[in-house]
Amino acid sequence: MTEETEQDQWKNGWASLRHRDFRVLWAATFVSNAGSWMQKIATAWLIYHLTGSQAWLGTDAFASGFTTVVLLPVGGVIADRLDRRWLLIWTNTACAALALVLALLSFAGVLHVWHIITVSALGGIVQAAMVPASTSLLPALVGESDVPNAIALNSLQFNLSRVAGPAIGGLTLVYLGAGWSFAINAASFLVLVAAFMLIRTVPAVPQGKLPLGRSLLDGLRFIRGRTDLIVMLALVAAIALLGAPVVSLLPALVKDVFGRQASSYSFLLTCFGAGAVVAAVSSTLFGQRGSGLWAILLAFVIVGICQVAVLFSTWSLVIVLVFIGGFGFVGAMIRLGTEILQQTDDAFRGRVTSVQQICFRAGQPIGALLGGFIGQAWGVRVVFSVFGGVCVAVAVLTAAINATRR
Repeated sequence: MTEETEQDQWKNGWASLRHRDFRVLWAATFVSNAGSWMQKIATAWLIYHLTGSQAWLGTDAFASGFTTVVLLPVGGVIADRLDRRWLLIWTNTACAALALVLALLSFAGVLHVWHIITVSALGGIVQAAMVPASTSLLPALVGESDVPNAIALNSLQFNLSRVAGPAIGGLTLVYLGAGWSFAINAASFLVLVAAFMLIRTVPAVPQGKLPLGRSLLDGLRFIRGRTDLIVMLALVAAIALLGAPVVSLLPALVKDVFGRQASSYSFLLTCFGAGAVVAAVSSTLFGQRGSGLWAILLAFVIVGICQVAVLFSTWSLVIVLVFIGGFGFVGAMIRLGTEILQQTDDAFRGRVTSVQQICFRAGQPIGALLGGFIGQAWGVRVVFSVFGGVCVAVAVLTAAINATRR
């Protein structure tokens, strides 16, 4: 590769950032996501500190994910029918209010587990309206040609926040307390609200809207007629379900298996985020080279092997495995997200995106809940080994079916 080619590749890797509105939202979303990770650190540690139960960790993840999944089909239709900017302004304002409630309860010393679970469930309702609107806004911000690059850059932003948020959140939790983690998260949502008020490029609200039920059915019929989309959506659900314990059960792994404290938990989350950042940077700079399906299945194998290896690992090895697991998990999600968006007609993107989010957000809480109860009964190491083994099996089975079809 010549020096000129390398320079072009580097320039193309950041192409979407030349769009002013995308730059504004990219930076503000990073701040908001970092705040959200700070809150996740605080809530997960508080739940396990108050109850000592892995099942409660899974229940919290399920409470948020279940409400989102149930309402996402409606959220996808709403995103195609309303002014997306104002929809995102109001949903982010609601998220700020929920985080503020947790902060006030914590400062008053009356915060209990049921408060956290309730706020997680309410936050899931808000997310159902927020996520499809945010994702379907991308083509309007950067243009069709830059959509794959924008997806990769958004993943990079999210995973940079996955590094920064837990690192800052761990320090905040240890030295200032959970209340400040919640308060900072509330402020971070307001940063995103300000960004949405500043953007200029917003798609027009569609006219001549179909009835809600008809619109939903049309989207499902479109997916049913596309085997390639069905396979990709199934893989989204699989990686979400089988990769869920890598994050949701880290508090139990850190405290029960290695006898460490909150700072070690936040450090492991940071390592997962660092691996995710490497995957996102690779996708940003090198694009989606090679066969999409085979790269996705390789990522499945990487995630599965890392989880199984936890069964035999020391603390030092766990750090490496979590880093590699983050690389594989996010690499698979970027590939899947790009394939799905590019294979979908523009008229159906909001609804297909909502189904993709249902697969992801249903898989994660179900995996977290199942892993939590398995861990409660047989130990957290068993969870990692079983889920990892199934993850590898899914990759092998999918590869065999694909080869047979060919």
